[in-house]
Amino acid sequence: MKKGFRTIAQRAAVEHVIKKSRFIGAAYPVQTVDEALVHLEAVRKQSWDASHHCYAYIIGENSEQKRFSDDGEPQGTAGMPMLDVLQKKDLTNVLVIVTRYFGGTLLGAGGLVRAYAGAAGAAVDAAGISVMTPAQRIQCACSYPLWGRVEHWLGLQNVLVQTTDFAADVRCTVLVQTTHAENFQTQLRNFCDGKVEIGLLGEELVAWPAPSGA
Repeated sequence: MKKGFRTIAQRAAVEHVIKKSRFIGAAYPVQTVDEALVHLEAVRKQSWDASHHCYAYIIGENSEQKRFSDDGEPQGTAGMPMLDVLQKKDLTNVLVIVTRYFGGTLLGAGGLVRAYAGAAGAAVDAAGISVMTPAQRIQCACSYPLWGRVEHWLGLQNVLVQTTDFAADVRCTVLVQTTHAENFQTQLRNFCDGKVEIGLLGEELVAWPAPSGA
């Protein structure tokens, strides 16, 4: 069975102003280190006049690749606090970049840690969390008279309906979390009094919305 993991749903950016310094936090879903470096280089070129481009990333289904940079800020005040945000949220395949335009007022070590961690956390929150979950792709086939009941029943289940084809019979393809796949098949057969054909089409990782507050 494939292993699931938590990541962000989309890219997002936020901006905070603290004592006249602008902190622009950006979060990116990434699959590889090379992809992360492409985003970093793009931000550096776009915001070439910024004082700092600090970053942190965690990549790999087992979070095996981690890196951070203070980019000239005092050691331990930027990159590591940003990495800590990702680790506390149990995220991987995520890059966060915080671009700072210095406003002329020193924030001190504690102030920098709060500013960089806060900008990174706000960007991640804006991006939203997705749980990459192992799911079985299942095809269900039933007669036209039965389909209305089946369609209603599927709408009450925690599944993702992918396709519905109307031919000699109705064939519907759904994604079901792997841990629930066996029970789903049993319940569907019982609901249809056995008058349904069910086929397994394979397992894949699917972006499943995280539970509220996760």
